[in-house]
Amino acid sequence: NGAGFNGYVVDSNNFGSVSKDESYEQYKKNSDNEADSIIAELREQERLERQDVERARSAERNEETLQPVLHTSSNKKLRDAAERIKVEEAKRKAKEAEKVKKENEKAMKNAARASKRASKPKKEMSNKQLYALAFIIPLGLMVIIYAFLKIYPFGDNVYLRCDSWHQYAPFFGELWEKIRAGGSFTYSWNIGMGTNFSAIIPYYLASPIDWLIFIFPKDDILEVISYIIALKVAASSLTCTIYLTKHFRTKRLSTIAFGLMYAMSAYMAGYVWNNMWLDVIIMLPIVFLGLEKLVFEDSCLLYALSLGFSIFSNYYIGIILCISCVLYYIVLILIYNVRDHKSLLPRFKYVNGERVDLPPEGIHRPAASDIEEGPLTVGMFFKKTFRFGFYSLIGGMCGAVMILPEAYALSLSASGQSSFPKSLSEYYPLIETFARHLFNVPTAISGYLPSLYCGIVILLLVPLYIIDKRVNLREKVVKVALLLFFILSFDLNVPDYIWHGFHFPNCLPSRQSFVYVFILVVIGYEVIRDLMYFEAKDLLGAFGIVLLFIVYTDSKFSGSDIYTTSVIFSSLGFVVLYLALMFLYRTARMKSKKVMKRVVTVVAFVVVSAELTYNMGNNMSLGCASRSGYLRDNKGVDAVVDYAEQLTPDEFYRIEKFNGYRTRNDGAWSNYRSTSVFTSITNYEVEKLFGKLGLLKGGNSYGFGGATPVTASLLGVKYEISNSVLKESSHLTYVYGEDGELLYQNNDALPIGFMIKSADSFDFNSSYNVIDAQNDLMQNLTGISDIFTYMGNLNADNCEIVPTADQYILVVVRNNSDCKTLYANINGETTTFNYLDTDNMICNLGFAHLGDEITVTGSSRPDLLVYSMSVEKLTEAMNSLKAGGLAVTKFSDTKIEGSVNAPEGGTMMFTIPYDEGWSVYVDGKKANTYSIRGAFIGVDMTEGSHDVKLKYTPKGLSAGFIITIIALVLIVI
Repeated sequence: NGAGFNGYVVDSNNFGSVSKDESYEQYKKNSDNEADSIIAELREQERLERQDVERARSAERNEETLQPVLHTSSNKKLRDAAERIKVEEAKRKAKEAEKVKKENEKAMKNAARASKRASKPKKEMSNKQLYALAFIIPLGLMVIIYAFLKIYPFGDNVYLRCDSWHQYAPFFGELWEKIRAGGSFTYSWNIGMGTNFSAIIPYYLASPIDWLIFIFPKDDILEVISYIIALKVAASSLTCTIYLTKHFRTKRLSTIAFGLMYAMSAYMAGYVWNNMWLDVIIMLPIVFLGLEKLVFEDSCLLYALSLGFSIFSNYYIGIILCISCVLYYIVLILIYNVRDHKSLLPRFKYVNGERVDLPPEGIHRPAASDIEEGPLTVGMFFKKTFRFGFYSLIGGMCGAVMILPEAYALSLSASGQSSFPKSLSEYYPLIETFARHLFNVPTAISGYLPSLYCGIVILLLVPLYIIDKRVNLREKVVKVALLLFFILSFDLNVPDYIWHGFHFPNCLPSRQSFVYVFILVVIGYEVIRDLMYFEAKDLLGAFGIVLLFIVYTDSKFSGSDIYTTSVIFSSLGFVVLYLALMFLYRTARMKSKKVMKRVVTVVAFVVVSAELTYNMGNNMSLGCASRSGYLRDNKGVDAVVDYAEQLTPDEFYRIEKFNGYRTRNDGAWSNYRSTSVFTSITNYEVEKLFGKLGLLKGGNSYGFGGATPVTASLLGVKYEISNSVLKESSHLTYVYGEDGELLYQNNDALPIGFMIKSADSFDFNSSYNVIDAQNDLMQNLTGISDIFTYMGNLNADNCEIVPTADQYILVVVRNNSDCKTLYANINGETTTFNYLDTDNMICNLGFAHLGDEITVTGSSRPDLLVYSMSVEKLTEAMNSLKAGGLAVTKFSDTKIEGSVNAPEGGTMMFTIPYDEGWSVYVDGKKANTYSIRGAFIGVDMTEGSHDVKLKYTPKGLSAGFIITIIALVLIVI
């Protein structure tokens, strides 16, 4: 046996088994037994010494019989023979005496050593050592993956994939600016014309470790994100290992291998770039451990704190965790009486190649704790259920400061518009769910397929779990039923909708599958610890089942781009390898070959690590981006933004990129007030309005793409950044340029608030063409008509446009066109417009002069509506609105102060996304606010001069803060 510690013993003779809990008294008893064996050994040596004495006496008697021969015989030969016998007998006695002396000395030394061992505790492996390995090993494997992927500093790559490119990095940049500059954490003007930042934090930035980014320079944020991901992967392995050691009462190093299976599963390989989700994945094993303590020990602190921290860190994946806790609580209740099962099972071990039967034991218990004795009664059930509900509620209350502001923000987003499915439907053939467990299957980013792989050895362990006689039948049925429930919930729309917080996810399907993976890992370890109790036929039977499954998968998905030949054969190869390792291990144990056993164990650990590392690295390779490419315009953009601030230091204005934008959150990354946004809490009504006006919109996003001089001016975009030269006019003039970035000023930009006749003035027919809608809108607002003039319809491979004067030229790509990319050549200079597959997308070709040659082509034959715009009419309309504009005198992240001289009574509209958190005070009195088209804030204003003040307090933040404090107080007391 190996070294024991803290009341536990590590059984180094058993690859998968777990030794029993050994108290101090048991340890003392074992020491006494060892001393008894030493005494028995000394007694045996005394017996041998007595035998030697008897032999010596017998020899003396023989010598006495020889004496007469020596004296009486006259035969010389006889006398010589007798003499030789006497000499040889003397030599033999001397040798035997020397041998006995040496044996006695050796026995005394062994006894002294044994006594010394028995008098002091065995060498221990501490918790810190085991858990340090559980963290360091996966961290080292992630370093290897990063080196392979050339992630900085091993190359120029960083790990940014999909949303981490467009959202997470910019929001980290915004958080960095707020921490360094001391900005408000409740609101940001840099995101989508103004966004509730206290709702951004719960979804994207609530992880405590994320807030450490302020320590590093801003240009290092991208690689810091990559390093945080690696740390969180290692932390996931650590918490899973902690759970396994506590749940199964073991300190075996094999728990680390299964911790790796959880931390480096296909779910992590595919979704790890969603770094804000990882905290809940880290906490899942601890929450489940706390739930076991709640059920079996009535100890609730760990459960409440871990659940509260998880919800606080990320409310969204916290929803999945809460549903999982309900399911696991039901499992624990159903198997509660298993803990008091009285049936006995045989136990044995191998000593010098011989099987030795051990005293029988009861069926092992599903968790490591001292529990209440006796079966679960009705009273106990209601008591435990109440405690579960109460402390779950407290855990939820801990996250209230995050949840309540987020809930309101979500009600304004597209998520708030979803509805429960009307019927139950299936996504894909159920067999494909099982195929998702194979090695190196690509992670599904879109569609519905889950990511379930967590090591090929699991395919062998699950069938063995089903036939494991050391697991109670009821426990097996309940846990297998839980697995089947998860498998069905991946494939059916209704449970899928519920799992994701009563909302269908936009890409990244089956986000709850990390819980399923964890349950698989726990079941797998339960089998490994009982590995020596399986017969060879059991292992071969499990292999046969897996072989049939792989062969059927190959035939079912023959020719698939997902379940390729390499996927099938590599998976089969690993299955054969693990089966061979299991047989080799059994052979080593049965023949008591300790060296062979250790070698097999090490090889198995290396194979598991290599398999998981390759799978994770291969899937992560799709998420690499160029670090230098992401930072390429930082210097130039920062320079022109700073220059604009110097020109108008006290004025509230917005900046946008006319072209060359990286994401729809560039304002957050480069710290300027922007109109564009892409988040999960994007205001749905603003998104719709942008689409009606021909601006860029999409799922949970809207942006400056498709802007015209009219929309740019209405939204208060005073400066436009371009990485190419734009044609100047009285509307748009060049200001400054540096490092390839050029700054232009919009001379017609409106202030953040201005007077309109009424809220109805901002209404227009939804069936209008987007340019017609802008014409109609401006006529309602100002009385000026036909700012845009229709020039004609073009439908050809090469469309030529002839300006009739110095004017802006705009084209609208009609809905019925398949053209997704447009190329406009003006006097030899080409401008490219992408992503034109949205409704009636506007392409602003810019200011053209009479006689310019304009040619337009597309990725396919475009169907275009061509318009010109009068700069004079635009300026006249904007000046009429500026007359009733808000003159801002002071502003911050959450406040705006200024004055207005209203030419006539009407509505003052603020181009701020509508949010009940905004309060407007007119001449010191709080005014009634309302939404304009559900998108912007409006207040009634009488004619004349007024002082206006706007103040923002996130809805639900104060109440959430109070509830969180109450929850923490309840936990403490």
